[in-house]
Amino acid sequence: MSIDLIDAAQGALLGTMVGDALGMPAEGLSRDAIKEQFGRLDSLREGPLPLGEFTDDTEMMVGLSEALLETGEFDVQAIAENMAHNFTPWRGYSPHVYGIMARIRQGMNWESPGTSSWGSGAAARVAPLGVLYADDSNLAEHAAAQAKITHTHANGIAGAVAQAMAVAQVTAAGLFESALTTDELLECLLDPVSDHSVAMVDALERIRDLRPPDSPEQLSGTIARVFACDGSAVGTVPAALAAFLHSHSFEEAVIVAVNCGGDTDTLGALTGALAGAFYGLKNIPERLTANLVNEKRGRDHVLALGEKLGLLTRQRSGKRLELE
Repeated sequence: MSIDLIDAAQGALLGTMVGDALGMPAEGLSRDAIKEQFGRLDSLREGPLPLGEFTDDTEMMVGLSEALLETGEFDVQAIAENMAHNFTPWRGYSPHVYGIMARIRQGMNWESPGTSSWGSGAAARVAPLGVLYADDSNLAEHAAAQAKITHTHANGIAGAVAQAMAVAQVTAAGLFESALTTDELLECLLDPVSDHSVAMVDALERIRDLRPPDSPEQLSGTIARVFACDGSAVGTVPAALAAFLHSHSFEEAVIVAVNCGGDTDTLGALTGALAGAFYGLKNIPERLTANLVNEKRGRDHVLALGEKLGLLTRQRSGKRLELE
């Protein structure tokens, strides 16, 4: 397997969208309910939204990507304004986000009490930051700052930091075709995460205890027993990381994730970002992308953002090498 920065960036962004759309039909269903309704959820289906449609997770990821590309650097105010501009209420946002987006649109300060959330939304959108700042010491700080637009609870912030650092590590591993062990990846995450949440550190540590079962279906069950998969950052970010680490392809990873039950669209988005960054766009099967919505800010827009993000990442990396 050999990928480049553009392939990794496009993989991370489209992987988020694929996992999100794949998990959307089963959002809120238990693992047993998914089995009863779908058998094994392994293709795009209609659900609360039409087939191939994405949720708030992808929409906010797109807003973050657009802001990074428009400014060429990390600007948390630009990110907040872009996400508010894109805000589509029917995509399944948490109730607390509505007021935040309204304040931003009105030019008011979004940094106010009452926006605390321990959910995983800030982590689900952070993949483009993990790619662009993969070799930058400011990544954890930037991931935490963008999280605070909607998530001021320590666990919500820690989830975003963990996911951003993980995307950075798997991007580098994919580019250099290096093996990635659970212990090596966790060692890169635990220190920056511990600055925010002991609970997240404890949850991430539980990944070490997982033993790969005989089949992907059994892996979904194992992950669902160990992690809540409930939409909380502590319950979903480690679960997605486990699905990625114990799978052998993009397709296997996202299917394992969404069949865990619970917050399946976010589990899919988180896992899709990791697997997409590692395996690259060319290893995302067409059968999972062909029916993605392709209207404004749809599939082709996400691919274009990924290409530009890869080029900007390459440019930034080159400038840092020149300075060194």
